[in-house]
Amino acid sequence: MESYFDAQEIAILSQVLKLAVVDIASDHIYYPTIPEEVIDIIERNGLHYE
Repeated sequence: MESYFDAQEIAILSQVLKLAVVDIASDHIYYPTIPEEVIDIIERNGLHYE
């Protein structure tokens, strides 16, 4: 991650990723709603969010 994001961005992204929940009883991964700030960080660093 360090090659794409600075320390503050990594901290923000890490907090959001910790909200993702994996149900080990199923094949589904439940993702949190991604705040606009996070999408901006991802796209500002040349990555694409879907």
